This record gives sequence, structure tokens and C-alpha cells, in this order.
Amino acid sequence: MKRKIFSAGFWISFLFNLAVRCAWIPVFLILLILYFVFRFPLWIVFIPLLLWFVHAFIVTFILSLLPESEDTPPNTNKNPYSARSLFSAGKRDGAKKAEKKTDNSGSGDVSFATEKDGDSGKVQKE
Repeated sequence: MKRKIFSAGFWISFLFNLAVRCAWIPVFLILLILYFVFRFPLWIVFIPLLLWFVHAFIVTFILSLLPESEDTPPNTNKNPYSARSLFSAGKRDGAKKAEKKTDNSGSGDVSFATEKDGDSGKVQKE
């Protein structure tokens, strides 16, 4: 798709560039005062005004010819200690499967097993 150089964005940039490069205005005003007071030639008065417009136009035109910036891909995190994704702060990396219960906790048996002796004296509830 061919883009237009003199689009609405160009003219907005040109007006902004005129506002930024307003150093020519004091020179124009001084020469305008000299024209009214000392009858300076009028064409000398408008030279800084014309130079202000031409300079702003040339700078804006050159900037409009530059290629548009492209989006750069995001950088990947190569630090192994902080390589965790952003939204997994409270989650574990490896989800454990639920362990199956092998004891009969719901059957009414009560276990008196201890870790030391390992005997399991089960008493039947009545």
C-alpha cells in the first residue's frame, strides 16, 4: 500500500514543527517594527517569515520520508533463575497427581499404628 506524503498527518506535523521552530518570530516582529517606524523595505520584513515556513516545511518533509518504525518482538528472559512465567507466581511448575488412599478410613476401622514400631492394631468399631 502506497502511503501519501502530504496526508493530514503531514500537515499536523508541519504546524507542530512551525510552533517548535518559532525562533523566526522575534526577527520578523523586529523587522516589522522597523518597517513601520523607519520605513524599512517590506520585502526584507517577510524574508525571515518565509525562511521560517520553508525551514519547517523541509524538516517535516524529510522526516515524512523516513520509514515507519516496526514493532520489535519482546525480549526473551534468558536468566534461568527468573525464567518463570509472569502469571504462574502461585502455581507449581509440576502439578502432582492426587494420591490414591489405600487405607479404609471410611470403613470405621481405627488404626493405632505408630511410626516407631510399625504395628497396626486395628480395633473394630461397634
